[in-house]
Amino acid sequence: MKASTVFLSPFTGRVGNLSFSVVDGQQMVQTVKRQPKNPRSLKQMEQRVQLSNVLSTYHLLSSFLYEAYEAIPPKLNFYNLFVRQNLNQTKVYLTKEEAEARACVVAPYHISEGSLPTIQMSVLGNALVSSLRVPERYQITEETSSKEVASMLLGCNSFLHPRHQIAIIYLQQTVSPHTGMPQVSLHQYDLDLFSGDDTPFYYEIPRKLFCVHNGYIGTDETLEAGGIAYVITRRGTTRLRTSTQSIVLTPNNTLYKEYASEKKKTEAAYSYGSRVSEEKNLTNPYCINDNFHNFEAENESKCLLYNDTEMDKKFAEHSGLDLARINKEVLKEWDGNDVFAKSTTEREGCPSFVFYEGPPSANGMPGIHHVMARTIKDIFCRYKTMKGFRVMRKAGWDTHGLPVELGVEKSLGITKEDIGKKISVADYNAACRKDVMKYTKEWEGLTHKMGYWVDMDDPYITYDNRYIETLWWLLSRLYEKGLLYKGYTIQPYSPAAGTGLSSHELNQPGCYRDVKDTTVTAQFRIKHPKPEMAAWGTPYFLAWTTTPWTLPSNTALCVGKNIDYVAVQSYNSYTGQPITVVLAKELLDEHFNPKAAGLTLEDYKPSDKLIPFNVVGEYKGSDLLGMEYEQLIPWVAPGEGAFRVISGDYVTTEDGTGIVHIAPTFGADDAQVAKAAGVPPLQLINKKGELRPMVDLTGKFYLLEELDEAFVKEQVNVSLYKEYAGRFVKNDYDPNLTEKDETLDIAICMMLKSANKAFKIEKHTHNYPHCWRTDKPVLYYPLDSWFIRSTACKERMAELNKSIHWKPESTGTGRFGKWLENLNDWNLSRSRYWGTPLPIWRTEDTGEEICIQSVEELYNEIEKSVAAGFMKTNPYKDNGFVPGDYSADNYNKIDLHRPYVDDIVLVSKTGKPM
Repeated sequence: MKASTVFLSPFTGRVGNLSFSVVDGQQMVQTVKRQPKNPRSLKQMEQRVQLSNVLSTYHLLSSFLYEAYEAIPPKLNFYNLFVRQNLNQTKVYLTKEEAEARACVVAPYHISEGSLPTIQMSVLGNALVSSLRVPERYQITEETSSKEVASMLLGCNSFLHPRHQIAIIYLQQTVSPHTGMPQVSLHQYDLDLFSGDDTPFYYEIPRKLFCVHNGYIGTDETLEAGGIAYVITRRGTTRLRTSTQSIVLTPNNTLYKEYASEKKKTEAAYSYGSRVSEEKNLTNPYCINDNFHNFEAENESKCLLYNDTEMDKKFAEHSGLDLARINKEVLKEWDGNDVFAKSTTEREGCPSFVFYEGPPSANGMPGIHHVMARTIKDIFCRYKTMKGFRVMRKAGWDTHGLPVELGVEKSLGITKEDIGKKISVADYNAACRKDVMKYTKEWEGLTHKMGYWVDMDDPYITYDNRYIETLWWLLSRLYEKGLLYKGYTIQPYSPAAGTGLSSHELNQPGCYRDVKDTTVTAQFRIKHPKPEMAAWGTPYFLAWTTTPWTLPSNTALCVGKNIDYVAVQSYNSYTGQPITVVLAKELLDEHFNPKAAGLTLEDYKPSDKLIPFNVVGEYKGSDLLGMEYEQLIPWVAPGEGAFRVISGDYVTTEDGTGIVHIAPTFGADDAQVAKAAGVPPLQLINKKGELRPMVDLTGKFYLLEELDEAFVKEQVNVSLYKEYAGRFVKNDYDPNLTEKDETLDIAICMMLKSANKAFKIEKHTHNYPHCWRTDKPVLYYPLDSWFIRSTACKERMAELNKSIHWKPESTGTGRFGKWLENLNDWNLSRSRYWGTPLPIWRTEDTGEEICIQSVEELYNEIEKSVAAGFMKTNPYKDNGFVPGDYSADNYNKIDLHRPYVDDIVLVSKTGKPM
């Protein structure tokens, strides 16, 4: 490895109205005092100084930068390489002289994630490629030797030869501290691929010039203003005069290219417009990392644009094209010659590539985002067609799901609770069936107009009985493998939509958003305190929550076994009463002002700004386990074993108090640690005798009349509970409330404050999940659901994910990879009416069940049920359905949706009804 640095010589002479000279070895410039033609602002003059220097420096590298131009550049003199800045919407125009001189422009060249731009070049005698590859997960460390790097490059880049050297050329421009002028230096580092030594690679070459980014060599984001090139040379040849491997420009740096304006008459040139431009302050007038943009001109037909993607070629952007007319002509040609059909019919026997479109929902109009998505789909299919495949493209319609139901409910003026009351399930589903296909003509029109090839004459439709049967078959395969099960767990639930949500739905972009809520640090009174805790005032555990509405359901407090806790004597800031509180030692300063540490407790007055405190005990979390406390909000009597301190691994000291309030009915982690410790959830009993959490499915506290009378009489403190019964836990769920109305959280906090049970009440901004379809908050709620045991395949999926060639790679390792790492079982079922019914029949005691895999199997099982006396007749036989006939006409004789499938009762192997 060799390194050298050369400071490039300053220059002298005149450029327009600018005079350059050298004083004491430093570059100087001054403005000629005469007014030039078409005068410019001082900022534009300063810009000319800057860019003239930059371009003259690049001229020194023209021997290998030459081939980076899209066309042969003009002579590199200062005038015709003059560049003017165009900020925001300000228009700046060329003069006639500048246009005739074929002035160059400068535009930003964006590098994605520091990787090499794909600039393809050709130089006589050498084949050039656009990048240096390395193994995907390879990293160059401080200990990596030059020999190892050379070996790695040779192994991954077939165009490299052991007799090659790689010259790393770094052109750096800095501002002189003496003159404020750009000072340019040229650094060169040579790596011999044949005789690399054991010297650490980064011993001589800065890390920022040669980094690994997703399997490619590039520059670090911290690279100062300048350009860098990797040049391949053969040993013994003249450096910088052979071939260029590729040119790297740092993010936000600039790449120079020719703007070829036509020569025009004076009148035409001046018709470009006014020379007056809006004054802007240059953030750094001598830094080539400023963002420069193209100016507008009349003739852009010869302006060649660099793309900033990983495409290898650069295409001309033409003006004056009637794209609408061209589009019609192409479509006419395709339609007239039936090109789409021929792309499949004329390829009988060719390798097959089958594409099923991820179906759109035709109950809504298509939008521009559908055009973008379909363009990407079409690219893959056309690519396969051009590679010789017979590409079958089947369209589809998504006719089930939450968007459809919510749209129908809105049009009918009902809610989910009205279904089965104001409108029958059959009529509701009939309305859904009618609504889902209302915009098919608009979709078909867009499909044809944008040239998207897909067979819309024979689409699959998700409400079709044959499609539902296919899903039944797939579910039966999962059932046979033990991957389909029913569980009662805490799940994301949308009260506004009336259904549970999968983790995938909850992780859609935009579902988590910052909200400002009222939070409280509550005081839980300790029943049997340690002696030092009882020496001053009333002893309490402090626990912080962002959801005060869950506090009535609290049944435990959770600590970290190895976290340090302290007992602190002080006063309640709201009531002035003496208290001793327990919280994490690390969070002491978050709740007590350190300035008050030395103050005497007895001298405190409620009007004092500083509240004194005194630490009287220190404990590990394990020392607090098993300690009991009084119920914070005694609305409902608890089960045995509630209201004690337990431990959990997820407790941290990042915020709060280091003590977590546990409400097992409203948190997955809460339910898990409570169950492990034998702490019961706080539940109510409704009129049907069912155990339910304190909040119902609409998001409100249960009304007293909705609960079992005996339970209310024995377990509920009616005088305390009735004030809050029927209140929604979020204003978003109550149609009569707005964001400005008092929330239930505030009401509960004020109640705690007056009872000396609130240590601190404050607003807090936190990230909270929202329903992807209603935009309203989600609750974590206990639900009966069917799950696919995704976690059983977690390791295999993670392994397969590594084999996928993601673009960009960060998608596979980032969002998708993180999702796989935190994978939960898939909540498959939805508490809705219009959808694919789960093909599982169970006995009432859940001891026996059957998973149906086909309509024919269901038909035969109904026959058994008729014979057993559980059904009078077979409705499928009554409607003329013929098992084994898979025609659309035959399947249209039945309906697998609710309520009809709910009327079917099967018989178990032991003769019980299912």
